[in-house]
Amino acid sequence: MYIKKIQRSARPARRVLSTFLLVSTGISLGCTEIRQVAPVDNTQQIDKKPVVAIPGTDVWLPWSEGLLDRATELDRPLLIYFTTPGWKEIQLNDRESLQSVLQENYVATKVNPFYRPDVVRRFSTSGWPAAVLALPDGRPYATAVDIPDENLKLYLLRQARNYAEKRQMIEAKLRSVPTISSGSNVTWTAHDVFETMTMEFDSLYGGFGTTSPKYLNAQVMLFLANYSGDRNASAMMHRSLEAILASPMNDSSKGGVYAFSYTPDWRAPGPEQDLSDQAALLRTLLVLGKEHAAHQILETMESGFFDDDMGVFYGRRVWQDQGEWFVDPAIYTARNAAAIRACVAAFNQLGDENAMQMARRAMNYLLLHHETGDKKFYHHSNVDEGADLVVLADQPKVGLALFDLSEVDPTVPWRDRAWGIAEQLKGEWELTTTATTTAAELLWRLGEHQAAVTMLEQNADEQPSLDVCARHGIALVTMGKF
Repeated sequence: MYIKKIQRSARPARRVLSTFLLVSTGISLGCTEIRQVAPVDNTQQIDKKPVVAIPGTDVWLPWSEGLLDRATELDRPLLIYFTTPGWKEIQLNDRESLQSVLQENYVATKVNPFYRPDVVRRFSTSGWPAAVLALPDGRPYATAVDIPDENLKLYLLRQARNYAEKRQMIEAKLRSVPTISSGSNVTWTAHDVFETMTMEFDSLYGGFGTTSPKYLNAQVMLFLANYSGDRNASAMMHRSLEAILASPMNDSSKGGVYAFSYTPDWRAPGPEQDLSDQAALLRTLLVLGKEHAAHQILETMESGFFDDDMGVFYGRRVWQDQGEWFVDPAIYTARNAAAIRACVAAFNQLGDENAMQMARRAMNYLLLHHETGDKKFYHHSNVDEGADLVVLADQPKVGLALFDLSEVDPTVPWRDRAWGIAEQLKGEWELTTTATTTAAELLWRLGEHQAAVTMLEQNADEQPSLDVCARHGIALVTMGKF
């Protein structure tokens, strides 16, 4: 099971955050969950490629806008099955009955959510593996997250019957969902972000959120380590960090810190490790002066994620039952940018020349292999799925990594490229919260203070996770907006 990093508090949200929250409406129709259609990400690739089945199967079709035309032609619902490499997924080879259900009732596509964040946002799934059902026009009307494998056939048969017999009711329910306005601009301060973290803090076990699975939320700890507006911030951060590092989440034998725990007490870690988490933890430990623990994380980043032959970091790895790591083959732009910034910080504080060398090599790889003709960066490389995707939220993250490198290597034109990214972002006015946050931080560091303030005050258009809140807080701390 892998549940996306969205933590919801059972307590009332602060008014100041209200424009960042989307109100969703769920209506039951048999086993159907009907809810508001999420806005299409402005980075979506409008892809009208011919619909050709994935080799070895005539069931799963690669994602493209052409699937909607096919669903309309056949008058069938669209099934979008989100699954990630290294995790258990539907196996059809030995399940002919399930294969028949898909062939006869659906237009089915299998999507890796890490490779296609644009599709994830479009269909608004709250986790994976997940089966999302949509009308032929693309409006999602039912979602099943982590459904037991043995129940999937029955679920899909029931949903096919609902579609055939209750189509008008489904469409009527979708039309009844109110349109959500983003509202007016709201001035957010770092203290507002801190208050949000306080509401989510688990005082019993440390960390944030009390539901299962419980995520590492390394960006939250990085924000708290840099926030000096309330003495309780330090106490919350130390309580969380100490609990995690003393638990099985911190794997002393295989190295690294896991992304989540199945239980709130951190005693049952999930098998996945993410480079972004390692990078944020490394920067947090460096801020706190915990050099021994920082060295351990840095060693894991080098031995477990860095490919010395290619000179770049892999982004994810999952421990398998066979007793070995599955390493996601994709090279992710944003994860490498996070690792570069952490390595530069390690060089600055620990004097680790090897960390600086990894940072330089990783950035050179991105510039050589990820840069597009118009000076943007592809979301990832090294795999075919989503290979031409450009995500705007990735761009300022690369810009910040370039800026950090320029502080150490002023003779190398890192800052010129950071400026180029910043100039492009100033022309983008439909960014997600993550993109506006990191773009504002980049502009501020480059001395474009008014442009940074304007960028940060743009309306949000997505429901914020704790990770997004923390990134926003880090930008605010950088800009001195306590």
